[in-house]
Amino acid sequence: MPILENIDSHLASHKRERRKDARPGELLDAALELFVEKGYAATKVEEVAAHAGVSKGTLFLYFQSKQELFEAVVRKNIADHFPTWNQEFLHPRGHQTRERIICAHFSKRHRSWRI
Repeated sequence: MPILENIDSHLASHKRERRKDARPGELLDAALELFVEKGYAATKVEEVAAHAGVSKGTLFLYFQSKQELFEAVVRKNIADHFPTWNQEFLHPRGHQTRERIICAHFSKRHRSWRI
């Protein structure tokens, strides 16, 4: 039976490793949902952690503060799009305006965001 126990232990450890690698993304997704739903000021880090299925302490292993978490959410969901947006601003197609380009990107990415 020790062989089976070792296999079970190895599989459980591997699953934890995969989950650990995914945690920052899970935390960012949970934070985004709550920031959109409740607003930044009304969202508590405890709620973000619970929504992601981790403890508050685990959240603080990845992000030192609520502000740092918010900045990471912005980077992941907005800042990474700047290079694409800049190209579209420089070379708009047809009758597109900058405002329409921005609205189109946000409405595709976050259906709950109404601009």
